[in-house]
Amino acid sequence: MAGNDQGASQGVVGKVCPKCGYARKADEPVPETRCPKCRVLYAKAEADESESAAVYAVSSVTPEEEATNSSEPAMQKLAGLLQGDLPKKHVVLIGLFCLVLGYYAGREHLKYEMRSAFSDAFSGIAEGFKGLSDAAQPVDKQEPSIPDPESQPIQATLIRKGFSPKDLDNMKIREEITFTIRFENQQDRDIRAFDGIIHFVDLLGNSIISLRTEVNDPVPAYDFFDWHGLIDYNEFKDSERRLRAAEQQNIRAIFEPRKILYADGTVEQLN
Repeated sequence: MAGNDQGASQGVVGKVCPKCGYARKADEPVPETRCPKCRVLYAKAEADESESAAVYAVSSVTPEEEATNSSEPAMQKLAGLLQGDLPKKHVVLIGLFCLVLGYYAGREHLKYEMRSAFSDAFSGIAEGFKGLSDAAQPVDKQEPSIPDPESQPIQATLIRKGFSPKDLDNMKIREEITFTIRFENQQDRDIRAFDGIIHFVDLLGNSIISLRTEVNDPVPAYDFFDWHGLIDYNEFKDSERRLRAAEQQNIRAIFEPRKILYADGTVEQLN
């Protein structure tokens, strides 16, 4: 038995450790399955070396080689990697690297979609906290009747009209028509809040668009308040295209109040 053990030991004399490079000598006291110097198992060191060689082969592809192999579908390459013996952690790292590389390689449409998604999310949050005092909604009725402005307890004057375009760099994906309306209280009672319909008309009194709105700001008796409003612009709606295109000096604003809350707490319902 001793002779057999000696023969087996002689069979590994000169074996080089893959980890530390030590060449095994004769009559080493350490079992022949381990390196006498670093004590690592030869089998484990050889397996680690094989994994490192495989990872190096994947990560050492040059741009020229990648361009040459560009005709091979990316999914086919990935399938080849998954069928190999790479550890799972290496496959995951390679996959993450490819995703990051693909994003920063110029996939502008993906960046736009992500910006749009974030913009929609933040817009939804902002809408939940935004008061009704700057929001206006188009009236469903196509041909609203235009009231006599002189007979209204609250009169309106268009002070300013503008347009706010998209700004994708700042994650603004909506276009808006903006305007400033001066509401004048024609009564001897202080107003706390009110709602109604703003009619935008041309110089001949023809309706351009009518917007339902609510104002939660006080207007003292015989005084005025400048209200800043907006609507989301829809280029496919004729009324909104006309409002955007019309020159400010060619537009009048007529306000038709529906409900008025006075400072003393009483409410007046009109129309």
